[in-house]
Amino acid sequence: MNIRYLIISLKQTIYFFVRKKKYDFVIYSPSYFVIEGKNLHFNSLINFFRKNNISFLYVEEPYKRNSKRSINAYYFDFIFFLIVFFRKIISGTNHISIDKKIARLLRPLIRFKCKNIITISQSMISFFSELDNDANIFDLQHGIIHKDKTSYLVDGNVSSNIIFNNAKVLLFSEKYKRILVDNEKGNYYKDNAIVIGNYLNKTNFLPKSNFNVIVSLQFTDSHNLSTNNIILTSLLNTIKNNKEYSFYLLEHPRKNEFDISELTKLNNTKLVSENKNDLIKNCSIHYTCYSTMAIDLAFQGIPTVFTDTKFSKKFIEDFDYPLDLNFNEVSQNFDKFSNEIREWSYQYFSKYSYDKLIHFI
Repeated sequence: MNIRYLIISLKQTIYFFVRKKKYDFVIYSPSYFVIEGKNLHFNSLINFFRKNNISFLYVEEPYKRNSKRSINAYYFDFIFFLIVFFRKIISGTNHISIDKKIARLLRPLIRFKCKNIITISQSMISFFSELDNDANIFDLQHGIIHKDKTSYLVDGNVSSNIIFNNAKVLLFSEKYKRILVDNEKGNYYKDNAIVIGNYLNKTNFLPKSNFNVIVSLQFTDSHNLSTNNIILTSLLNTIKNNKEYSFYLLEHPRKNEFDISELTKLNNTKLVSENKNDLIKNCSIHYTCYSTMAIDLAFQGIPTVFTDTKFSKKFIEDFDYPLDLNFNEVSQNFDKFSNEIREWSYQYFSKYSYDKLIHFI
């Protein structure tokens, strides 16, 4: 718990309690999406709101004590810890029902109103859908979507978090919408998936072949210990067998306490915390088990080499990734593979287009 942000949050909550406000949009996001004081997933949307005089409130959920926070936000720390407390004492196993009960309990304390609420990673989506029954609920895509991603589809059925909250999903491209529409049993996503684009723009950056590799690590609480150990073993074996390459280890924003000291003590690895964009400019290959960055970096012309695990094989199959090569194979014909992977990536991106959101105001 960061006491500073908790105190600021309490003051902000009192402010909204005294001065009841109404907004066109409320944006809610965990703070682990914040980089250098900005949430890149929402930065373009926020600029659009400001340019068009659309009222909004950016609300930020705490993550870890020392996690970066946005410069301008309503810090949700005080309310968040109340929610965590009530989750512990309210009986039941249905998290959607529990969060809706908590929303009804805290509704007198949270007095701002809004026409539309946008969450990301479905954070607090049930809480906010109950907090203001009249508001439209949207969830913004982050990361990749495939037919088995349970936050969207479970055995062809729309996930409970989406359908029970009557939420619309905001997507990066028509390709992702097609994945949902083609793999659901009903027609929910046909009418409730809205393509608004994403924050990557086409660039003139042309990577040059070198022996620097950016490694996006996937050690999070989404995996159990056994899975993390399988991934670690694969990483270790490959890095040890490619001593001529330098591997720059980039931790996941939601990294857990899994021990990666075996990786960091290798002579050809370095754990980095520098700006990801600066790191990308100095590397020509990406290495991962699976990651959104495989698609993001393909957009920059940087090919991915995958681990020898079932998770990588599934990623390659799900996204029809056009390369399945080792480091030397990529390096020996780098320009060809760089162009090929860039062209492949374009289907997963589209320019921002917020026109479909306007009529919800």
